[in-house]
Amino acid sequence: MRSRVLRIINVVCAVALMIALFALSAQSQLSVPGGFDFGDKIVHAAVYGLLAQFYALTAERSSRRVTLYAILGAVAYGVTDELHQSFVPGRDASVFDLVADAVGATLGALFIAWYSARRWPAPSSASEASAPASPRTSSSPISPR
Repeated sequence: MRSRVLRIINVVCAVALMIALFALSAQSQLSVPGGFDFGDKIVHAAVYGLLAQFYALTAERSSRRVTLYAILGAVAYGVTDELHQSFVPGRDASVFDLVADAVGATLGALFIAWYSARRWPAPSSASEASAPASPRTSSSPISPR
């Protein structure tokens, strides 16, 4: 279970990243790091993967629904980002950028789901039902019985 403070921090990080993406999308020209043909697609995938991770981490616990909503939320923001770019002089909307956004968002959200399952495994209801109740013990040498 994630603490409320960590969830709030992830909300703030998601909003800050969305503001930064909006500001970058409003610029007429950006230099692409990496210096190779698909460098900007890798950047798109990485940024939207991070955004989906922030979205997924705002939930109290991980689930399939949370993972799906994180992916859909990041992809939806990618759609609005591409639409925004279509109105900026010198920029255009790209389906390939949106595909990179979707791939990154999917990988990012799935990573959080995988990591959460490893870190905080869900208790098995079958094993809890069959396990006998353990007697209450105390670490105190003087414990009333």
